[in-house]
Amino acid sequence: MEQIRDAMRKPVLVDGRNMYDPEGMRELGFEYRGVGRGYNSKALPA
Repeated sequence: MEQIRDAMRKPVLVDGRNMYDPEGMRELGFEYRGVGRGYNSKALPA
């Protein structure tokens, strides 16, 4: 996943199938958006 993140200008992951752990993806440096999971502004990086 690090190779993918490093190849992106802005590492945004839109997870349409909710396959990934949101917190784990954020720890790897992605801005994570899970479709249908709702939006919690406190859980997202500023």
